Parts: sequence; structure tokens; C-alpha cells
Amino acid sequence: MRWADVVGVDGSDAALAAVRWAAADAALHRVPLRLLHVGPDAAAGERYVSAAWSTALEVADVEAVPDVRPGDPREVLVEESAQARRVVVGISGLAERTGLPVGSTAEVVAMHGRCPVVVVRGQEPDRGSPVLVGVDGSPVGETAVAVAFAEAAARRVPLVAVHVWVEVEPDPWVPVDGRDWAEIAESEREVLAERL
Repeated sequence: MRWADVVGVDGSDAALAAVRWAAADAALHRVPLRLLHVGPDAAAGERYVSAAWSTALEVADVEAVPDVRPGDPREVLVEESAQARRVVVGISGLAERTGLPVGSTAEVVAMHGRCPVVVVRGQEPDRGSPVLVGVDGSPVGETAVAVAFAEAAARRVPLVAVHVWVEVEPDPWVPVDGRDWAEIAESEREVLAERL
């Protein structure tokens, strides 16, 4: 059976923020939500999942399925991403305390996940916020654009597409005099337009 959405649960405030985001998203898309805790202490995992279940039901009327198992959370979440519509994780631990962009679990799942991965940081954004997508012209970028369009349509919010390039010399030892930056900018705008 292909699960719809999976959210990582570890008992942290960051994980509960991820559960809130995931519950609202699962309700929006009318899909079940799997509350997954992976770790060595099954009793603690049951408590974490129970709290996550209560949190999810406070947010939305969603079918929530608990799942507690041993293992490495990074490995299991990446493995589960092959069967999921979406994986949602919060940043916690060292990243939460130090302000680093992501934690090790979130980073590994985002880099190696086989489905769209959402990393929730802090409070849930305003429901009217636009969907932001980075456009780079790559095949995986095309998938990101397709997901972004679908999400913006489902949420009835604007889509903001961003394409960035750097206007610097590629190698200080190789002069590139005569480069037409206006022509390069126009070429990069075409990349954005073609992808949209």
C-alpha cells in the first residue's frame, strides 16, 4: 500500500510543529497521515506518537496512523519516502539550539528522499503565504516547479518563482572581457520563462 504522507515524530517542539503542518496539509489533500517515530525506546516512542496524534487532531480532521519502530530515523525516513506522497520533518536537536539551517535528520531526508520533503522550521507560516520555488532548469527542478504549481493551486495562493545566477568572473586567471551581462541576463530570464 502506498502511504500518503509521513511525518517524523521525536517528542520535540520542532516535531510537533511539523505534525501541525503535516496534519493541515494532509487534510487539504484529503490523504492519511502516518505519525512515524524511529528510535531505540519503544515506550518513549509511543508517548511521542500519542502526543503527536492529539496535536494532529487539534489541527484538522485527518486520518492519523501511528507507527513506532527501532532503527536510525534518517535511514527509515529515506526508505519510507519511496512509498510516501510527502515526508515532513522538523528541525530539532542541535539545529534548534544553534540556529543552524537544518538538523542532520532533516538534511539527510531532504537530500536523499524519493518524494517531496518538507522541512518545518519554527512556527507554521500564514495560510495565505505564497508558494516559493527555485528554478534552475534541471530535471529535478522541473519536478519542483510542477509540485509548486500544484501546491499553489491547492492552497489558492500565488506562486513565486525565483531563478538566480551570479554575475562574476568564473576564474580570476582567465579574463572574459567583453562579456555582455545584459545578454546573459536575458538568457537567464528565458530559462525562467521556459520552465514556467
